[in-house]
Amino acid sequence: MEQLSIAPQKNNFADGHLTLASLPQKFKGFLFDMDGTLFDSMTMWRHLMPDYLRTHGIELPREVHKSMQGNSLGKVVEIVAELYHEHLDEREMFEYYDQRLKAAYGEQVAFKPFALEYLQHLRAHGRRLALVTTTDRVYVDVLFERFGLHDYFEVILTISDVGAGKNKPDIYHEAARRLGLGVQECVVFEDALFALETARAAGYVTVGVEDHGHVDDETLEKHCDLMIKSWDWA
Repeated sequence: MEQLSIAPQKNNFADGHLTLASLPQKFKGFLFDMDGTLFDSMTMWRHLMPDYLRTHGIELPREVHKSMQGNSLGKVVEIVAELYHEHLDEREMFEYYDQRLKAAYGEQVAFKPFALEYLQHLRAHGRRLALVTTTDRVYVDVLFERFGLHDYFEVILTISDVGAGKNKPDIYHEAARRLGLGVQECVVFEDALFALETARAAGYVTVGVEDHGHVDDETLEKHCDLMIKSWDWA
């Protein structure tokens, strides 16, 4: 996947000191990534492919794994099955992923502490919420049904809906458009550095959510307008 290389910069719309508590007073639209941002699920994702490949005697090089960052599940399975076509069956691999993900989202994956309370706080202030995720809609629905979240978000978008990964700003622009809001009225929450870079370069105020896995805290903080280590806004 093509990776953006963007120098750290301050967003023109992020005037004043930003905090989680102050965001509802400054913005109308809140665009949330799902995995690693609102939900503590990235450890599961990081182990899913390596665990499967090891059962077939395969160790995926780190650079190959990183290059697939931001792709849909179907695309990742397609790429890996093609790379190791002598050892892997694409259909079998997808079925393995599908079963594991449905079980994880249906029973195990949990909110990060205070994330649900922050969503409730935003709703109480009449703010408008959108989900912008790389995860396929079928797994989003499993998770949202479990927690009763469909009524929280006016817009739910996956990268499959817009035909582009988060190395392009399409998913953020489409979410803002569907909310009837402009770039200046929205704030984007992401845990992945490349997604923060994309959103920030497109003009959005960005909040980086610490998730211990993508980059170190110092790097993340340089590429967003606000970095948080906890959803406890109070």
